[in-house]
Amino acid sequence: MAASEKSFKNFLTNNALIFVLLMLVVAVGFYNQRFWGPNNIANIAVNTSVRFIIALGVSGCLITRGTDLSAGRSIGLSACICATLLQRADAPDKFFPGLATFPVLGALAIAIAACAFFGLINGLVISFLQVPPFIATLGMQLIVYGVCLVYSKAQPIGSFIPAYSNVAIGRINIGPTIYIPYLFIYALIIAVYMWVLYNKTRHGKYMYAIGGNENAAEVSGV
Repeated sequence: MAASEKSFKNFLTNNALIFVLLMLVVAVGFYNQRFWGPNNIANIAVNTSVRFIIALGVSGCLITRGTDLSAGRSIGLSACICATLLQRADAPDKFFPGLATFPVLGALAIAIAACAFFGLINGLVISFLQVPPFIATLGMQLIVYGVCLVYSKAQPIGSFIPAYSNVAIGRINIGPTIYIPYLFIYALIIAVYMWVLYNKTRHGKYMYAIGGNENAAEVSGV
């Protein structure tokens, strides 16, 4: 009985923030009935999906007792890269006037490579120069933001090809007023992948071992 009570208290403590958020959702729903409308639910799903995907990436740093404050700026840089490459051929004020229609996967690969480059610098600075992750990624946040401003010239970019726009505004209609946004589906797929990576693979177990006790993990050969 005492063990089960202790387990229940630990469960409440570990998930306190989730319970608070659920109570806020219920309270707002009762205060404004339109909160439960399908359009509002879909809008919340779209807005939270992007942040959820970023959080999944940063979670790997947190598991190993680190952090990454530059993740948001890196996402902004990747968005600028894709936006400049995936404009329509007839777009007014096109960023690259002579550029033909660019493949979406090609733009995605370039954006990933650019962000991976800055992530690699973060890792090298933290590992070899022994700079705390908070300080290193805070500095990289400012660097990436500067690179983004220089690259995009701080100008608005629009007129994208439909294949790129559909990533954000695409949806699956399952009823007259009910639909599932593509972004929510992407976030769900990535969440399942990351859960398997962290909990069902040797790599994930090693990450938890390092986060639990780095010295013990090193002695164990991790």
